[in-house]
Amino acid sequence: MKDKKLFGKFNIIDLLVVLLILAAGFFAVYRMIPEKQEYQPANIARIEYVVKVSRVDPAVYENAKKWFDQGETRLIAGDSFINGNVVDMYAVPYETTTTAADGSLVLATDPYYLTVYCTMQGPITDGVVMKVVSQETRVGLLNTVKTRGFCFMNGTIISVEPLD
Repeated sequence: MKDKKLFGKFNIIDLLVVLLILAAGFFAVYRMIPEKQEYQPANIARIEYVVKVSRVDPAVYENAKKWFDQGETRLIAGDSFINGNVVDMYAVPYETTTTAADGSLVLATDPYYLTVYCTMQGPITDGVVMKVVSQETRVGLLNTVKTRGFCFMNGTIISVEPLD
């Protein structure tokens, strides 16, 4: 090291000054960046949500309705009851699109199927993604309605409302 210079251009003092200037610059930029606000989800303990199940055989609905009317409304997750219930269940004729004689698409009632709406209430077990036990309960997600007496697969959550 001739004349205490590194690589022939910088000496140790020059290098320390450059590092000090860089550190001061990084510190200034860091101080100007706003702190992230911690997201605090709403304190929701229970929700009510509606699941729409399309293309249900009328015989399946009638048998499920018998179970519902007899009081089999407690929800099941896996093979265990959870603290949630089906509070309402009704069916409407299933509507589908079909082609009219002129080639346009029209909405028609399908006489072979029903659309079933199940209203459920349950506790939130995960406040971040609003899970009722293991199922996420956000509008648009698929959901299974499962009790001891009946089960509707591949329903779509169409509304979610907090209860408390």
